[in-house]
Amino acid sequence: MGATLEFTRVTAKDYREAVRQLREQTLSSDPYSGDFNTCHDYYNESNSFDSVDKFADWVEDEGQKREAYFYKLDGDRWLVGAWCAC
Repeated sequence: MGATLEFTRVTAKDYREAVRQLREQTLSSDPYSGDFNTCHDYYNESNSFDSVDKFADWVEDEGQKREAYFYKLDGDRWLVGAWCAC
């Protein structure tokens, strides 16, 4: 099985709410849909990077399949990146 690199944004006041928002926006129950529903582990990487570009590059190069990584943009906006199973 393969994986597809996906990014999306969610609006949430904190990390836990961001995970909840991501789960609610999933479009498919297919475990190989290439969507965020294929992710089962979630990590807050907000303190690990000093820019969106570095975060996105890291997800692309080092991110693991079925793991979603969250990065707080500002206020209540979060960027989520993941290698989703397909």
